[in-house]
Amino acid sequence: MTVLEAIACGTPIISTENCGIMEYFRDRVGLVVKPTPKSLADALLKILQDEELGDVFRRNGEKVIEKFDVSKTILQLEEVYEAARA
Repeated sequence: MTVLEAIACGTPIISTENCGIMEYFRDRVGLVVKPTPKSLADALLKILQDEELGDVFRRNGEKVIEKFDVSKTILQLEEVYEAARA
């Protein structure tokens, strides 16, 4: 949820490779880096110094948020429950 909340606020994401869901977001709304201080610092500087990259991540974030809209997610979850019940 934290990642989606940040994306909804227009914040580019920086995460480590250890976060399983980040593969979906890689290079769309942020950067995925090795879990080292240097990698995290380099990614932060890259986003802060490259305004165009940050803008791309923010625009892409709007599309991601649409995909994870709560009402759509609830409908999908209900379909899974109905299928499991049958």
